[in-house]
Amino acid sequence: MKELREKEAEVEKANNARLDYASGNCTVLELVERYTKLKLGVRYNTKAGYAFVTNILKNDDFGRRKIRDIRVSDVQLWLAQLQKNGKGYSTIASVRGVLKPAFQMACDEDVLLKNPFQFNLGDVIVNDSKHREAMTQEVYKSLTRIAARRPHFDEESVVDGYGGFLLIDKKQQPKVVLHIARLSAHILHEYG
Repeated sequence: MKELREKEAEVEKANNARLDYASGNCTVLELVERYTKLKLGVRYNTKAGYAFVTNILKNDDFGRRKIRDIRVSDVQLWLAQLQKNGKGYSTIASVRGVLKPAFQMACDEDVLLKNPFQFNLGDVIVNDSKHREAMTQEVYKSLTRIAARRPHFDEESVVDGYGGFLLIDKKQQPKVVLHIARLSAHILHEYG
C-alpha cells in the first residue's frame, strides 16, 4: 500500500511539473534543466557548459524566478550585474547561449509569447575580452629564421603523408616531442 502511495505521489509531482511548465509557472532553473535534458547527443564540453550555467542559476536569485515574470529588461539588468560581479564577456555570452534557446523552446511551445533573451548582447554589456594572438611577432620571426636555416635534402622524410618538417635531427628525421622536450629542458638548465 505504501508503494502505491509513493507511486501516486510521483505521478502527481510529474503532472504538477508539466502544468507548471505549461502555465509558465516554472523557474528559470527548471526551464534550463528541462532544455538540457532534451540535448542528448552533445559533446562532453557542451555538457560541461550546461552544468556550468545550471550551477550559476542554482546560486543566483534569477534562477529561482518564474519564467512568465521575466522581461527583456530583467535579463539585461541581470547580465549587466553578472559583468559587474566580475564575470567576463565570454562567460556571459556562454550563459546567454544556453538560456536563449531554453526560452525559445518555451516560446515555440506557446508557454511564453516572447523570448526575453532576443536582443544584441553588445548593446547591454561591454565586450572586455582581450584579443589573443596564436603567435606573437617574436615567435613568428623565430620560426621564419628556423625555416630559412633548415637544410634542404634531395629526399624529404615523409611520415604518415606529411613532409617539410621544420625541425630535423642528425639522421634527417623529423624531431618528435621527446626531442623538443629534452632540448627545452637543456636550455632551461643552461640558461635558467
